Amino acid sequence: MSMIYFTEYKSQHITSNTIMCLDIEVSSFWVHDNIVYKWDKNLSDDFYNSAQKGALPYIWQYSIDDIVYYGREFDDLGLFIKTIEKDFVDDLVYLYVHNLAYEMQFLRQLHETLPITNMFAREKRKPMKFILDSKIECRCSYILTGLSLAKWGEELEINKKVGYLDYISIRTPKTPLNKYQLEYCEFDLRVMIAGLNKFREEYGTIKKIPLTLTGTVRNVIKQIYSKDNSYKRHITKMQPKTVEEMLIFKSSFCGGDTHANREHVAKVNLTLSYDETSAYPSFMVRKKFPCTPFIRCRNKHNLEFEKYCYIMGVRFKNIKAKTNISFLSKSRCSIIQKGIYDNGRIIQADELCLYCTEIDYQDILQFYDVSENDIEILDLYRSKKGYLDKKYVEFILELFKNKTTLKGVDDELYMNSKKKLNSLYGVSVTSIINAVIDYCDEFSWTIKKPTNEMIQETLDKIQEKWWNNVVAYVVGLYVTSWGRHELNNMIYKIGLETEGTENNDVVYYDTDSVKFRNGKKHQHLFEEQNKIVIEEMETAMKHYGIKGKPYIQTSPKGEKCILGTWDCEGYHMLKTLGAKKYVVKEKDFSFRITVSGVPKKASCCIKTFDDFEKDFTFPSDICQKGLSTYLENSEHCEYGWTGTMPDGYVCKQRYGINIRNIGYTLGITPEFAELVNYLSIKGKI
Repeated sequence: MSMIYFTEYKSQHITSNTIMCLDIEVSSFWVHDNIVYKWDKNLSDDFYNSAQKGALPYIWQYSIDDIVYYGREFDDLGLFIKTIEKDFVDDLVYLYVHNLAYEMQFLRQLHETLPITNMFAREKRKPMKFILDSKIECRCSYILTGLSLAKWGEELEINKKVGYLDYISIRTPKTPLNKYQLEYCEFDLRVMIAGLNKFREEYGTIKKIPLTLTGTVRNVIKQIYSKDNSYKRHITKMQPKTVEEMLIFKSSFCGGDTHANREHVAKVNLTLSYDETSAYPSFMVRKKFPCTPFIRCRNKHNLEFEKYCYIMGVRFKNIKAKTNISFLSKSRCSIIQKGIYDNGRIIQADELCLYCTEIDYQDILQFYDVSENDIEILDLYRSKKGYLDKKYVEFILELFKNKTTLKGVDDELYMNSKKKLNSLYGVSVTSIINAVIDYCDEFSWTIKKPTNEMIQETLDKIQEKWWNNVVAYVVGLYVTSWGRHELNNMIYKIGLETEGTENNDVVYYDTDSVKFRNGKKHQHLFEEQNKIVIEEMETAMKHYGIKGKPYIQTSPKGEKCILGTWDCEGYHMLKTLGAKKYVVKEKDFSFRITVSGVPKKASCCIKTFDDFEKDFTFPSDICQKGLSTYLENSEHCEYGWTGTMPDGYVCKQRYGINIRNIGYTLGITPEFAELVNYLSIKGKI
């Protein structure tokens, strides 16, 4: 395997089913007093902020099927693409880029040669696809896989040449690259070629490969129900039909719950940890969901929670948390009067209004004190409660079986099943209505909030094209509602057994896991809950007429795995500073951190629990958290820079992304810090 210089390209037929990939390698640099600097951890933030920023591609690679071509000058990429366009057999061909949002910013340098049109994006500066020069549809393989190239290579058993090219040195198209560095560049594309070839085999053509990971799961579900028009018509009826209904559904949605018990923040505790096995898929198998279209109810009394699902608009007055676990987020509320908060969670309020499911409503009553006279149901929708369709559940159980039994036996099917199992929930909650992201020839991005007319038009099309509908948004809405309920249930039970129930031994929780003190005292609660899970599974299997116990599988190592049960992860000394911010001591006395945005390797910075404190900074050379600056062309060259590099190369790149490593400083919000400080003083008194 070796790369071929782009001038050696030989004419060939390029069709819509040809695998093509693009990758570039870039150096970021900073200019101060006409001196070019590379990234240096010893340079101050003031220096970086005041210096002019630059980003220079020094090599590009373009593959056509299994042949990889390369060039050093970025302008030559435009010449190469113009050359191969003469060999396009079809009107439109496909080009994959592993981080399309990044490469696009550099491709703008070639806009006169290769104009960008027909942009499709869900967020500003984050294209999912676009048309290049009216002939090439560029797609993002990262959005398709959700994996880094290194991880994707591991799946494909292709070892990406990690570490052969550092991202600190300044390189230009004149910089010599040795064979190991060229291999690094080549292997980036080799991983993409191998992975995309598997997708092409699965879908038959490049055109049919979905844009996203959840799209791959949606396609499988469509295949399962391809001939079941009755099911598709039923799902169509479950979709929102009016703007009001759509907005109420979206207002009722809330994701997983992650938080730290404010009483235990900044303290070291011996905790026992329990995690749920594939929690969201298990709810889809054993729980009940809305199974008829929601209708508005005039009678807001005598609610039948066992028989019906409800979406409720509720006003609570004089509401106050019973314990120090305050799970209700202020971001969910449309109105809050005189609220007191625990890092965004409501401790108490004179009044609040929100939309929620009946599951959330019952959880609120369990965790908060509020008089019956201070509860008013303002709006109410009702749907019959029932299990999901049998074929859908059988698909989930098949994925669970493959994920559990095939690791090390059939790694390809194992990984495929694992990703699809994890994506099932995402398929359900894919937003029906999104903002319109426009990208103009002048390189300006505009975000247009959809009007009510646009939303209604989309909803009408969903009803008209009933054959495309295989999942309902309300299913995803209820999956997360069940998830919060199961988590809250365990937190509540631990609280009942805690001495002084206003405290609760729970230290930290995250979506489907709980870490708590006095492990031996509370461990039986999870054993009892696991029996309930199995009972629910048995009831569901009986309902579906599914024989055996497919929700129980055995791994190649002989370990029994039960879908939805809580598994003990063992004891750890733990200290938390809030959500997504904790450190544990391992058995070998090393420390392992979980901090949002900070890589695990930064754990080496923590030597004692005392280090993990507010204002502790993980250094930039270890943390390597990237700070991106978009370089835009302007008359005064505000960011771009045209000048001579250290090796004499003249840089004319005026579009791109400059990236520098920055550190990360642990912190908590002033509001939360004030609350924790108050609790600390109160404790001493």
